[in-house]
Amino acid sequence: MRQKWIIGVAAMAFWLFAAQLVFTAGITPALEAADASVAAPTLEAKTNEDGSVTLTWSATEAPRGFTIQSADLISGVNTYTAGASDRSFTTGQLPKSNTYNFRVRQDNATGYSAWSPIKTVTIP
Repeated sequence: MRQKWIIGVAAMAFWLFAAQLVFTAGITPALEAADASVAAPTLEAKTNEDGSVTLTWSATEAPRGFTIQSADLISGVNTYTAGASDRSFTTGQLPKSNTYNFRVRQDNATGYSAWSPIKTVTIP
């Protein structure tokens, strides 16, 4: 029994490492190269009582829109878009005890900004 438990933990650790590697290394499909002249948005994440997460961010320059990504071990990497005037995004209700990584980037006339620093949230 103990051997199966150790194998299960090792497999989970591998998948956690692989998901984090895919997300943080930017192996997700790139829409365009980052425009170094545009600063990355500042991202904040807050869990809500209903199990959803609200993201808020700042913008620089004149955005045309935003790309938001979330990553977790259950559904992998998901990509969402927000309009030029949007500065927040709320997920649907997420499963308890799961950990999610979020990031956002700005779309402007010269391309995309760099990704924001990743915010990690665990649903209570």
